Amino acid sequence: LDSVVECSSDPIDLIDDAIDQAIQLRVFREVWPQIDEDIRELLERKYDLNETDEEIAKSMGIKPASVRMYLSRARKQARKILNEHKHLLLR
Repeated sequence: LDSVVECSSDPIDLIDDAIDQAIQLRVFREVWPQIDEDIRELLERKYDLNETDEEIAKSMGIKPASVRMYLSRARKQARKILNEHKHLLLR
């Protein structure tokens, strides 16, 4: 919500943004298991565990640039799956 607060000063917009984020999070939780396990692990390490590209690269035995490439592909796959499940936003 902190990022939402910075974006707008209109309380109605803040509420709308918070609701949109909550809905998107619910949908993401529903489709998360459909994302390939290796992709999920990579995204979790980067965005949940806040590991650096260098830390991930070292544990995977690859270069940090390769981690960035894999993360780009992982985000693309996650977006694709979310887009395929847009109908869940309407429930």
